[in-house]
Amino acid sequence: MENIKEVHQIPNYRKIQVSYLSPSNHRGARICISERFLNWHNPQRKYFSCCYKTSDVMEQGYQILINAGFNVICRAADNDGNYFFLCDNWGDDFVEIKNIVK
Repeated sequence: MENIKEVHQIPNYRKIQVSYLSPSNHRGARICISERFLNWHNPQRKYFSCCYKTSDVMEQGYQILINAGFNVICRAADNDGNYFFLCDNWGDDFVEIKNIVK
């Protein structure tokens, strides 16, 4: 099996999570973009108003990440309604979640 790579030959990507937060008595519907870089650090989070025109949380999260300069490689979802984007932004291209502006 010559096509098997060593674990350190597999690219390392950042996992960005996009979640939907339903409206409350005080706030409208929002989406949360977050990243937990290391287990002992609190995740960085940024909240955005949900766009009812788009009405697609995954699409809105994707557009926010692209507009902020993230290099999105692929996407995934889980059974809890969360979406994940793997991004290749390291070194000079590193963008922190807290610095995203819509």
